[in-house]
Amino acid sequence: MGARVTAVTSGTARAAQLTELGAHIVVDRAAHPDWENAVRAQTDGGVGHVVETGALETLPRSVASCAPGGHFGKIVIGG
Repeated sequence: MGARVTAVTSGTARAAQLTELGAHIVVDRAAHPDWENAVRAQTDGGVGHVVETGALETLPRSVASCAPGGHFGKIVIGG
């Protein structure tokens, strides 16, 4: 469909798995505590669509990784 997937995860094993699954860019937040800046740097200014699946603590960083005019969505699983 033409999407270039950028994934943020923690740990080298998870990063390797996401790369294996086809992610174009993988940022390890354990290695990059300011991962939103790493995402923006590797995507020429941010991503066009963010799907936030983490906790509320990651929400501001996810928004910051979004490009100007980008879209943002939050997935809530469970209660």
